[in-house]
Amino acid sequence: MAKLRIDALAVGLLLMLTAVLFLPVTAFVVGEDDYRTHLRGLNNLILGQPFPEWVVNAPHFLFHLLVLAVYRARPDMTLTGAASVVALAGYLAGSLAIYWLFGALLGRATSYRTALLYAVLSLALMLVMPINLLTPTNRYLGYFIPHAYHNPAMVVLKPLALVLFYVSARLFDARPLPHPVAYTAGAAVAAVASLLAKPSYAMALLPALALVSAHALWRGAPVKWRPLVYGIVLPIVVGVGVQTVLMTRNVRRGFVFAPLGVFHEWARLINPAADKNLLLKLVLSILFPLAAYGCGLRLARRTPYLNLAWLTFAVAASYSYLLAEAGADMGLGNFTWCGQIAVFVLFVASAVFLLGWATRDAPERSSAMTAGLAVVGLVFMLHLVSGLEWYGLHTGWLPMGYIIAAW
Repeated sequence: MAKLRIDALAVGLLLMLTAVLFLPVTAFVVGEDDYRTHLRGLNNLILGQPFPEWVVNAPHFLFHLLVLAVYRARPDMTLTGAASVVALAGYLAGSLAIYWLFGALLGRATSYRTALLYAVLSLALMLVMPINLLTPTNRYLGYFIPHAYHNPAMVVLKPLALVLFYVSARLFDARPLPHPVAYTAGAAVAAVASLLAKPSYAMALLPALALVSAHALWRGAPVKWRPLVYGIVLPIVVGVGVQTVLMTRNVRRGFVFAPLGVFHEWARLINPAADKNLLLKLVLSILFPLAAYGCGLRLARRTPYLNLAWLTFAVAASYSYLLAEAGADMGLGNFTWCGQIAVFVLFVASAVFLLGWATRDAPERSSAMTAGLAVVGLVFMLHLVSGLEWYGLHTGWLPMGYIIAAW
């Protein structure tokens, strides 16, 4: 009961602050292009477009389904109003999922101090951005962005990606599963839900799981194969396959190997700086995860969930840099969403690892360790400052297209 009271207080405070913080963002983004496009498509379905025809253009339709559920439940509400409810719920679920992940990987908070620390870090992780202060006229294109406020599918995907990440990583530790059949079913639900939100994370996770599994086999480390195969791999393979078939029924769509092609197209169409300094932008996108891994290197190398997060990001970044949609659709940059959701999960996993290492797993603190933690903390604060500036742009009067193109 004591743990429940502690969690209830911290979670209540976290959800209240998240609501206050993201209500202005929600009010801003629902009127912008991405939301309008999704809502126009949903309106076509409401007006009678056959579902098989509609789903070809929206094979990941969880956002639409949630908006439709809110819209049907409140007949006096507009589609835009329903989208606002779903978007705010996505932000609340994102904060809650981060807090839950801290407890799942480090143990539930046993004091108000620990619970409030989990809550503060959860809120901060909902804001962090690449350290983009060195590129004042190009703060988005070319970076890996944890928080693309303007994309409704990503808002819905983030909490689901964290759940899918955890249930996948749990299969590589030595602890037995208390209810393997139920766990497998729950993992399958998480995998399918993430695919219906947007397949970007699952597409990157699958090759990463193959690499982690191969490494575990080589080392003789434990792997819970049945939940992995039936709860994660098969649902993702089947789901991505079905979505790919639906998307390719649209003759305009095709996928090509085009190294940096998306970034060059963005430079041509949107911002000339989009394809400049890509290596620097990569480093500044992941400087905190790099610093956290280096600070606790000895333990980091033996932490399955952290290495899974890194491998997933590596696969996702490869997709972002190397793959594109063919022809006139190249500038859509849909494969770059893989890198954006994977870097979000990587930030969360790195923060969880660093907190656990610094407070529980590290040897007796030395002056070198204290200095290293101070440097990592400073790096995190730079990410947060950049994130607060990015957040501020989404509470003002600038249209989203201008924010991406000029900022």
